[in-house]
Amino acid sequence: MVIQEEGSKALRYEYKDTQARKVWNYMRRNRTFRFGDVLAVTGVTHKYLNNILWHLKGVGYVKEHEKVRPYTSTMFTLVKCTGVKSPSMVNGVVYDYNTNERLEITKEPVFVKMLRVMTKNMMSKQTIIKESGVSMSSAKRWFRVFKKENIMIESELKIDNHKAFMIDFKKKQMFLEKYDES
Repeated sequence: MVIQEEGSKALRYEYKDTQARKVWNYMRRNRTFRFGDVLAVTGVTHKYLNNILWHLKGVGYVKEHEKVRPYTSTMFTLVKCTGVKSPSMVNGVVYDYNTNERLEITKEPVFVKMLRVMTKNMMSKQTIIKESGVSMSSAKRWFRVFKKENIMIESELKIDNHKAFMIDFKKKQMFLEKYDES
């Protein structure tokens, strides 16, 4: 679109596609997508896309199917598409211009992540760490607490060549309820 001024110079109005808009439009067109495909098509950096997906996962807009290596092969699905305008994402807050909603990401504490994956009667520490996605250093502290509270009871058995622990579901639930009250 060109608008003429009195002089000989023409004013030009151009539509500029931001990086966030490029990523949002790609996800809207391809509801299930690979991390690497978004990188290749949109031209954004790995760090930038990782930040966008972290925010959108945190507010429930995007679902990660499973982490695979290389990370660029990880599959995602856009589960909540609210419109054509791309959301704004800064410091754990997502503002959706389509719905005029401000959504904050609430971080789940490490011990809650760990307790949530304790669903079998016998589990190894390595399985709990892997399924909860927490670091070994963070998990060590909570394993000591879980043993002290008798949520995890050491067993003579092994699971995949690792020491197995019996999980006491009643004590696990009581521990969670005590946390919810505080």
